[in-house]
Amino acid sequence: MWTARRRRRDVVPGDLLTAQLKVQPGGRVGLANGASYPVLAIANTTIAPEVLQKIVQLVNAGATLWLRTLPRQSPGWKDCSTADQTIARCLKELGANQPAGVHVVGKGRVIVGEMPVKDMLARLGLAPAFAYTPDDGQPCLDYNQRQDGDTEIYFVANWKEAWHRAECAFRVADKQPELWNPLTGEISPCPQYQVGKDTVRVPLQLPPNGSTFVVFRKKAEGHREPLAKNLAPAGAEGVVVATLAESWRIQFNPARVGLVKFETNAPALFLWNESTDARLQAFAGSASYLTTFATPHSALRTPHWSLDLGAVHDLAEVFVNGKSAGVVWTAPFRVDVTRLLQSGTNALEIRVVNTWHNWRLANKYLPVEHAWSARGLKEPRLPAGLLGPVTVRVSE
Repeated sequence: MWTARRRRRDVVPGDLLTAQLKVQPGGRVGLANGASYPVLAIANTTIAPEVLQKIVQLVNAGATLWLRTLPRQSPGWKDCSTADQTIARCLKELGANQPAGVHVVGKGRVIVGEMPVKDMLARLGLAPAFAYTPDDGQPCLDYNQRQDGDTEIYFVANWKEAWHRAECAFRVADKQPELWNPLTGEISPCPQYQVGKDTVRVPLQLPPNGSTFVVFRKKAEGHREPLAKNLAPAGAEGVVVATLAESWRIQFNPARVGLVKFETNAPALFLWNESTDARLQAFAGSASYLTTFATPHSALRTPHWSLDLGAVHDLAEVFVNGKSAGVVWTAPFRVDVTRLLQSGTNALEIRVVNTWHNWRLANKYLPVEHAWSARGLKEPRLPAGLLGPVTVRVSE
């Protein structure tokens, strides 16, 4: 099982630490903004004496400190005659001269010695806050975590440009997970999860560079059995019932003033930048993809219908029977069309917009004092257009 590619840690400025950091029930230390941490670590060879004095107070009140590196002096010249003495006295109070390991100081604990983070957590009996087993064996996820009262909030992100499935373990006790969509705000329960002693396991599927919030608010009921193999992970949406692969009528509307609109018929979807038509290679603006598809009256009884655009460069707005189903700008390029469908033939328009990069290259246009200036004129054309496949999906 993998932990996240980067250990979650925050660097807390000394003035913020002395002004805000407090010990919470259970020994975590927290800031006024709600961020809290199970371990406070010192990893520098210098430290302000007033900051170290505050850390001593926190440890005596129940905090856990990792003396990964022993600070020896103050970073500045203020009170230099006494600052180093204060630091030495504080380190003695913290048991810095003890053998490597975990030692009780006041109501708290101090870990002394350099070691891998996973070994430090093991010595404290702490499971990773988040770990996962990817289906393909390749690391692919990262996360952030915070608490809001009794609610545990995780943000899980796929940092690869491909769909990924993984079984994820969250360090949460006896709570049921919810998925909060960061794009739409939609909240949905996780149909499959397993509650363990100190963790909750959830199978997730995330789109390329996609993400989700996994929120634990309510007490779990049941779900003690091991997760079944080959189950549909949370985040997987619907079964494909149709692929719109027939010819498309495409209306091109250039963004530059004075350029003429034009239209073409395509037997299959393609990228504009790969076309042999010079107009398409250099096109910048919007293009409307027009087609129709049929839905039998009996099929409309299915609760949820969605349209998946596949690959889009760069964003698109979908219209079904003349009404907008929404704008999509990141994977999965998918919209809910349940309320827009009608029995029989449905008119579909997918309005795709790209950047002006390809037009700029074709016309050797280099703006002055503009963010695009740094790109120059030597970069290749960027992918543009609707590549698909465009599919119709249904789900319960």
